Amino acid sequence: MGAERLQVTTTSSARGFIKLSKSLNQQIKQLLQQRNISFQQWQHSDAVDCYQSAALRGTPLHLGGKSLLFKSRRGFSMFVISAAYRINSNRVRKILQQQKVRFANEQELKELAGVSKGALPPFGGRFIDCELFIDETIYANQEIVFTCGSLTESISMQVSDYLALVEGTRVDCCHPL
Repeated sequence: MGAERLQVTTTSSARGFIKLSKSLNQQIKQLLQQRNISFQQWQHSDAVDCYQSAALRGTPLHLGGKSLLFKSRRGFSMFVISAAYRINSNRVRKILQQQKVRFANEQELKELAGVSKGALPPFGGRFIDCELFIDETIYANQEIVFTCGSLTESISMQVSDYLALVEGTRVDCCHPL
């Protein structure tokens, strides 16, 4: 089963950001519309991982923005990497200056972001209370595609627009699969 692809071009003149008590998915789409950022969205069947998401969307794996949430003594930290790469936990520990780091568990994902595993969008710091680190592999692409708070919905947008919306630290934290 393929994905239904919708082209969305916004024309709203609204500026600024107001966080509402809406789902993370709705908040992200509202922000994109307020900022007049063009994006595409896909409705597709459940995707359990980045490979399946890319296949359902019909997009190259390397354009996928994989969001990984870590927990350490300093709190939560999100790392966004290309889906065609694997996180290097030694580099993560060095970046965070922590001996021990672990992936956030399902309950923590629900409490912090209101999402399940695999549905975390790459907007740490803006909508999710955590530090944001963006890997070099994201900067290498012109487009980023990500699940948007749901295992059945994805969004793509220009990397330049994404980077203008988030405040993340540029890092080198992964290696090819």
